[in-house]
Amino acid sequence: MPTTRPDGRPLNVSRLNDDLRKAGVYGEADRAQVEAWSKLRNDLAHPKAGTTVGDSRVDATIAAIRVFVEEHPVGDALAVVP
Repeated sequence: MPTTRPDGRPLNVSRLNDDLRKAGVYGEADRAQVEAWSKLRNDLAHPKAGTTVGDSRVDATIAAIRVFVEEHPVGDALAVVP
């Protein structure tokens, strides 16, 4: 699965996520969850005034990502060749 553009620049998370779903590495529900995690990460990296996330949400997100990674090992994605 390519992770860079022809000019060598890395693909963004949204593009990689869509490509992995299209390749059958995971389904639409997982694609939507990865997109939500990406949006959360971006919102926290560039917060608007008053934006806060509690420890319990951070802990729950980390736990969910760990489960996702266990269910979708990197080797599954690397084995997909368009």
